Amino acid sequence: MGIEGLDERQQLAFIAEIDSTRNLLAYGLRALRTDALIDNIQYPLLTVLSIGLDKLKKSRTRADRLGRPAAA
Repeated sequence: MGIEGLDERQQLAFIAEIDSTRNLLAYGLRALRTDALIDNIQYPLLTVLSIGLDKLKKSRTRADRLGRPAAA
């Protein structure tokens, strides 16, 4: 079972991107819950969360495009 509209290499890259996004957001949220009040990690933490959200948006856009028929 594959992702329709993607060849095998693209499928693996897409799955890796989703996994990376999940890891960034999971780490950022875990750190936010436990260490957010420590001054020296606030900016790096916000950066990690920002990158995670940006990757999520791009992945979602890509997934939405895969679900639509190609324009003629």
